[in-house]
Amino acid sequence: LGNDWKDKKSICNKFAQTSSVTCLCWPSAHPNELVFGLAEGKVKVGQLKSNKAATLYQTESFVVAICAGPDGNSLLTGHLDGSIYRFCFETEAMPRPTTTKIACVPTCVPYALAWGYAGIVAAGNDRAVRFWDPEGREGRVFDYAAEPKIKEFTCAAFNPSGESVVLGNFNR
Repeated sequence: LGNDWKDKKSICNKFAQTSSVTCLCWPSAHPNELVFGLAEGKVKVGQLKSNKAATLYQTESFVVAICAGPDGNSLLTGHLDGSIYRFCFETEAMPRPTTTKIACVPTCVPYALAWGYAGIVAAGNDRAVRFWDPEGREGRVFDYAAEPKIKEFTCAAFNPSGESVVLGNFNR
């Protein structure tokens, strides 16, 4: 990108879309593929070598969050209707790509979504932090609705080892 803002930069790839790109991630096992969610509910992959985009799957709900799985061959998407989907790329262990709805949180838009080796976390505008194991079985829920200084959660990230998670929220 250059050492200085004045350094010359060039655009390598463009993936023209019919609706707004709302989130994106770059799975570690797919260095030539960038995955992004759209306002219309589609999840697409931008193939950097061919400069083409392809639809991985489509839902009926705006994509609000996306994160890559710790294995680098999967991802999660959070949607405006509270649903969370898992997509797994084709690998030797998985002969074809799969999409699975792993959770639905009807009281929350899962803006804060992260996936580490220890599990999955989602949080949003209902001030609750929810955990699932890597297979999508529901775990603990930490409800902060009674805490007046805590508002909605907006982002989440696991540390590189995947055993600790941090969430960002608005508190005023």
